[in-house]
Amino acid sequence: MWDELGRQMTRRRTRWVLVVMAAIPLFLAAVYAIRGAPELAPNSTPQLVHLADTSALAFTVFVLYLCAPLLLVAVAALFAGDAVAGEASWGTLRYLLAAPVPRRWLLARKLGATLVLTTGALVIMVGVALLSGWAAFGWAPIETPVGGTVAAGDGTQRLLLACAYILVTLLPFIAIALLLSTRVDSPLAAVGGSVGAAVLSQIIDVVPTLGSARAVLPTHFALEWIDLFVDPPDRLGLAPGVLQGVIVSLAALGAAWGYFARRDITS
Repeated sequence: MWDELGRQMTRRRTRWVLVVMAAIPLFLAAVYAIRGAPELAPNSTPQLVHLADTSALAFTVFVLYLCAPLLLVAVAALFAGDAVAGEASWGTLRYLLAAPVPRRWLLARKLGATLVLTTGALVIMVGVALLSGWAAFGWAPIETPVGGTVAAGDGTQRLLLACAYILVTLLPFIAIALLLSTRVDSPLAAVGGSVGAAVLSQIIDVVPTLGSARAVLPTHFALEWIDLFVDPPDRLGLAPGVLQGVIVSLAALGAAWGYFARRDITS
């Protein structure tokens, strides 16, 4: 896995993605430091966008809220979608398969590198958000939208749990992108298919007439981590999202493993 990870880190695409993940919180911190938070309408409940400049932790939670539903999905899909399809498009896949390494082991190395890169992208974004938020807004308890505060130490632990949960919710889209990557020779098609699945899931999820059937959608529980930042935190509310993420991921990865093991590679 580490040789694959090192090869990925030499690619300009990977470095640019990591730069963007660091630039987004820096840009948002500068905007809030210069212009301040949006004004709150009278007698209305504050949202994360109104509380982002109250502390570094609140700012980081706001950055996650903005980026987790789609940007992080796109980043994860980018790394996973290029795993096999990228080799096929460059014409190097046949040489990899000619080596005395089982195909499933090759796919496992690709998956491992994808998980490390995705985790790294999230860590960079959260780390830069914390540092830039600390410099711009200071280190203080988190003010919650429903009133009250969460102590900084407790808020840090909840933030770590939220990041772990977000990674779990990204797993289905990593698995879908990897599955598509084994079936097509275009990385763009694999990435677009996974991101398209996320967008379609989010669109369908806002249709109230579907009722409880929306729970099967891979994005339905994506923002449940926000309930960690209220008192008392709803940690049990994360369980359905974790279960769904694991089931969908295993199903897609199983399909990818099965197809790639018997695929006739001609590119």
